[in-house]
Amino acid sequence: MESVVNKFHIDSSKIYYVTDKSDKEFITNMQSSILAFVKGNQSTSVDAIKVKSDTGEDVSLNSCNADKTVSNTLIESFLTTEKNYKGLVLKNLKTGNLYSLPKDRTIAVLLFSKKMGSFVEPYIFRSKTLQEKENIDYIIITMDEEDLNEIKDIFKNSFD
Repeated sequence: MESVVNKFHIDSSKIYYVTDKSDKEFITNMQSSILAFVKGNQSTSVDAIKVKSDTGEDVSLNSCNADKTVSNTLIESFLTTEKNYKGLVLKNLKTGNLYSLPKDRTIAVLLFSKKMGSFVEPYIFRSKTLQEKENIDYIIITMDEEDLNEIKDIFKNSFD
């Protein structure tokens, strides 16, 4: 993960892994998107958030011609309880400390695999920008468990 931290200028303390204490069905309670937003038992994704395109049409935030300016208020207006991240137990890759998603503020959750290559870069940039401009913190959940097999409590086959 060190090469990823250096390549994308990521704070290594923002990287987490799924532990074997997670419910076996946790994946069904997560947004099926590279970038999601979670607050308490609510969530949404860049796919669900609608913004204006260059031509004035409503498009999802992840569209190529979407207005990339988005506020915390707009994000929160798309939060639903459909995917509540229940059963997901995370630990910080650097410290090994347990992590709970905050209940009182929105956080960006970025799913990451080095197999994504540069495709993930715009999502990392968006997460960092939202942290700077909207005070929306972000975490990165690594899906590269084959590189982390020395971690005894990692959830095996977590994203299969």
